[in-house]
Amino acid sequence: DRLVNGVKGRRGGGKDSYMLAGKLVDMNTGKGFVGYKSGKGSKNYRRKKYLDREARVEYKTISIAATDLEAYVWAYVKKAILRPEVFIAVHKENSDAFKRQKSLEAEYAIYEETYVKASKRVERVDFDYYDQRIDQKKRGALIDKYEKERDFNFKKMKEIEKEISRQSGYEKACKDVKRFAENMQKGIDGLTYEEKKGVVDMLVERVEIYDKEDKRVAKVLFRFDQKVITSSIPSGRSVFPHTKEASDTLDGKNLFGGGR
Repeated sequence: DRLVNGVKGRRGGGKDSYMLAGKLVDMNTGKGFVGYKSGKGSKNYRRKKYLDREARVEYKTISIAATDLEAYVWAYVKKAILRPEVFIAVHKENSDAFKRQKSLEAEYAIYEETYVKASKRVERVDFDYYDQRIDQKKRGALIDKYEKERDFNFKKMKEIEKEISRQSGYEKACKDVKRFAENMQKGIDGLTYEEKKGVVDMLVERVEIYDKEDKRVAKVLFRFDQKVITSSIPSGRSVFPHTKEASDTLDGKNLFGGGR
């Protein structure tokens, strides 16, 4: 999915190719942008005038120069490719999957510790019985208690092991991202416009545009999509999609042209 919450970007732009076609979303209205050429032949992205009838608010047309915006987004893409370890580290900090795996590992350690203690208690009860420190009735009651505790924790450990196994695809995805980046680094500066567009289509989920006071803010959200990435390198692995966000505040006068 390129856009969220039911927003659908339109390609637009006639026969011309636009690097960010279908990627841009105006977050004030939830509307997408289309590419178009001005009378002078320069490329732009435009979100048309929109009337929110329910809120009784009219949003004027937004026009953004394609060259500047594409250069801005490509700079983030290039940075992610040249420094994949930073991209992955930042992503891990914000990844629900990574946090979940760490939580599972901590939970597993607790059940494992309790399981080991219960197992030792079962053994100790038998030692006490054979040394005649407890009778048969006491032995039976304690064995029943500690075996239930041991078996319960063992069951929980197995359940967590299965979930951790399902989560292990995340680390494989990180390795493939590094391999993909290494392959891309070799010729990244020689890519044509169309090749850059292909890379952006693979790695960028969407670009969110916000108007804040006298500035326009752009947020680049990356696709962490294992299926797409491994299709571009040997030995593909299973799908493992995630998203990492990079954002910056840009001066509307310098970078973003057109109406507000």
